[in-house]
Amino acid sequence: MNAKSQKVVIKPFTVDHIREQLKLDVEGSETVPAILEEGMKRKTEFWKQFAQGEEFLGFMAYYRDVPLGFINLLRASFVSYLFPEFKRSDTLHVENKCLYVPSPYVEEHPQESREIYDALLSAAVQYAKENGFVGISGIAWQDGVYRPDKSTYERHGFKVVHAFPEYKIYTVASYPIKQLKVQSPKIRKDRASVVTFGPPSCPFSLAAKDIAEKACHNLPHVEYEYVDVWEKPKKALELGFPGTGPLTIVDGKFLYWAANTTPETLRQRIIQHLKERGLF
Repeated sequence: MNAKSQKVVIKPFTVDHIREQLKLDVEGSETVPAILEEGMKRKTEFWKQFAQGEEFLGFMAYYRDVPLGFINLLRASFVSYLFPEFKRSDTLHVENKCLYVPSPYVEEHPQESREIYDALLSAAVQYAKENGFVGISGIAWQDGVYRPDKSTYERHGFKVVHAFPEYKIYTVASYPIKQLKVQSPKIRKDRASVVTFGPPSCPFSLAAKDIAEKACHNLPHVEYEYVDVWEKPKKALELGFPGTGPLTIVDGKFLYWAANTTPETLRQRIIQHLKERGLF
């Protein structure tokens, strides 16, 4: 199945396209750190294992013959960490950053990026209808914060299911769904809990873990934990996981997405949190 939207050409995405997709993940990076290379390898292995012979995994977008975006479509019942309300065999799910156009391109070419997002979502919605799925769920960013934002999904009939204002994200769906039962982590009086939620399907999970471990090293009254959300979905939800990552929090409060900080900066933020709680 191919689809066109002006200059955008949409083609099916399979396991064979993973390396091409990974190049978009690190678009703009002149050199790729070893830990990110390891994360990319981990993502490749994850997808190959997850696919288990399935050829179709979503769509790639080509703009003027250059690969510039993708959307990964997973059967929702296969995604272990989803909120129970989303886990249905007749729906599809788009993980965070799995409807994707590289940030540098989005900033320089907003109109073309919009065309790419729209072409990918149109192809996904059409695929769902043609293959007996009742709809698609996903993650949208607060308008003006990042892409794809809420308005991107709303143009294709999606509605907000739950808002996470502290993370500036929304869960969205193109089909009716009940309000999510979101849990809040328990706060201990004697220490702060720093948690990184890391899906193996994202190449930045290992880098996020490395940053948090270095930031927390030898800090008093701090307990750090890395949670693989695919392996420990129940625990992730109990700790306040909003359904997407990599994400690092402290006592249920947002610290940073993916690997978008340094150990030194993060350490200072954690120390400030400890001071506010009277633990430092």
